[in-house]
Amino acid sequence: MVMGCTHQQLADPWAWAAREEGGRVAGSSLPRRPTPTTAIGRVAAGRRPPAPATGPPQGTPAMSLAPPPPKASPSAARLQKPAASCHGGQPKASPWAGSPPGAATHLQQPSRMKLSPSPAPGAQHLPPAKPSPLAGSPPGAATHLQQPAARMLASSPAKRVLSVFSPSAAGSLRRERNHLPPLASCFCLRRLMSTGLPQIPSPPATLMRPWCNEDEQVPQLTPFKISHGVSDTMMKQYEEDYKYLVEEGLDLEEMKKLYHELVRPVLVASCLILEHHIVSPETKALDQKFKDKFGKPPIYLSALDIMKTLIAMEPSRWSYLMDFLREKRILVTENWEVSLGSIECIMHDDSISFMMNGRVVFKGQSDGRYNHGTGTADLCTAITGEATDIVDCAIYREVPCNSPTHAELLGMYVLERRAISLKILLFDVKTDNAFVSETVRDMFPITPNTTEKDLCQVLRSMKVYFEHFNCRCEPREKLELVDSLMKMKDNEMTMESIKDKWAHYLLRLPVFRAHQPTKTIRKDYINKAPTVGTVAFHGQYKIVAKGDTAKTEAVVNLVLSLQPMVASVFVGNHISAISVKEEIEKFVKGYLLDIKEAKGAYVVVMKFIETPNAGGKILDVLFNTEVGEVYKQTANSVCVKLLDKNDGTTPELSPACLLIFG
Repeated sequence: MVMGCTHQQLADPWAWAAREEGGRVAGSSLPRRPTPTTAIGRVAAGRRPPAPATGPPQGTPAMSLAPPPPKASPSAARLQKPAASCHGGQPKASPWAGSPPGAATHLQQPSRMKLSPSPAPGAQHLPPAKPSPLAGSPPGAATHLQQPAARMLASSPAKRVLSVFSPSAAGSLRRERNHLPPLASCFCLRRLMSTGLPQIPSPPATLMRPWCNEDEQVPQLTPFKISHGVSDTMMKQYEEDYKYLVEEGLDLEEMKKLYHELVRPVLVASCLILEHHIVSPETKALDQKFKDKFGKPPIYLSALDIMKTLIAMEPSRWSYLMDFLREKRILVTENWEVSLGSIECIMHDDSISFMMNGRVVFKGQSDGRYNHGTGTADLCTAITGEATDIVDCAIYREVPCNSPTHAELLGMYVLERRAISLKILLFDVKTDNAFVSETVRDMFPITPNTTEKDLCQVLRSMKVYFEHFNCRCEPREKLELVDSLMKMKDNEMTMESIKDKWAHYLLRLPVFRAHQPTKTIRKDYINKAPTVGTVAFHGQYKIVAKGDTAKTEAVVNLVLSLQPMVASVFVGNHISAISVKEEIEKFVKGYLLDIKEAKGAYVVVMKFIETPNAGGKILDVLFNTEVGEVYKQTANSVCVKLLDKNDGTTPELSPACLLIFG
């Protein structure tokens, strides 16, 4: 013996220390060595360390939730052999000595030995070891680490930590212990897995980046040419472009000419041009009527705003902008000196395929709508792959919820959770809620005062399952998939109805968003009127349109804007009536059309399919001036005349008509 130790202790001092109760070597005042870790903090030269674990690859089954069985180790086997006492007495029996095959060894049990006086930060001192509850179990009995999660929790104190021990690493450390710095124990908190989520990827064995040779350190890059421009030439080109695009392209007189020839007829037929100045008692009264009728005041733009937007837009999109103005009931004041707002043209990026190293980057969007009355929320998520392929879509109704923000957070949770179930590793998501986006992107610390702090932490923790995860905050118009689905009733969700709702998305058409400083507009314009006037409603209105083509377009725009339950278009001859009917059928959906003859005139009768017998005003359109002689207006109708030239007496169509038919 040397220094009071036996040969067994000298042969394997760490194994001997591990089997001693109280964590000290008998006959020595030194505490036992800290349990070695599998990570040694450096990388052997010329060898690549284990790569950090990532989420489960696509197409592979989820990892088992049961703890893996312990591996047999030489050190564990040695611990079952009796050893002599440091004082020369009889060998002290191991707590598991004489256990039948399959019984657990000490190293297979949760560590119960005290740590050294200077353990790693965060390490906990554990109580002394106790005899294994499995001692004396029959052959094949499960070890402590093989028990189900519920029994593991019941058989040990809450939040007990497990020591990570590698016999091979211990042997290496024994051979090089004189050349290594002191080591700290590595602990991992026992985690009880849920039945749905796959196992969380294991942490890396080392925090050293993977070793690679010099060739692998340089990424592949296709050679390209770098041009070195001349600053004077660039500035000269800019001056020429400014003159062409701004001075000539936005020439006021040219814009006015184009406005009156092409744009104004559409705005008039759509009932969007203000009848009075924006700062007037009549406009102030109209503003209040719109708020009472449609729930919010209208957006106001000037003719200058409209033309600047059109000039800077690709010509094929002009008609879609007119549809947007009509749908949102954006009112236009014919002012060429001031700008009241702007219109943003948005293109859906869901139809764009993203790739990363030859793999598809899936795109997701989520939305939540909170119901204050019931304290619940409706959630909707959608995941797309390449182009317009819908990989996954889900709707949850009446989810218990606390606030609109809570609803948006729950929507993002559902989106991430479903992506994990699909084993998606590359994921790009978007939301229209800034708080959700900042939460997922770790832009603030989660504190006890954070809104829905538990849910926020779950969203951040779920990112561990993705190799690439990116979140963007986008306007609601870019979340058309989930926003439109959530507004539909469950019994209306057919492929045909969904296809109609997603037409812009599927056809990759532009979407628009109006921007206006609402408080400034109301302060500087609407509320400047000294008093609130009255809104004048007339029985007859006019549209100046020259030629049958212009008149047919006026009828289409008028019906699209007012959407009357019943409309009658009085045409002078049968051929024109057929042409008008065909054009209306091309652009207007949801109506039953028929041609009838009445006192020498032909009438294209339109009835709304859903409620053909509903009450409300009837729209009568006089396509030709000659039919005015045989037409008789009723008290329940509004008549619109299509004139080749201004008669100077009949008022022009105005936004007041939107209040009549809205």
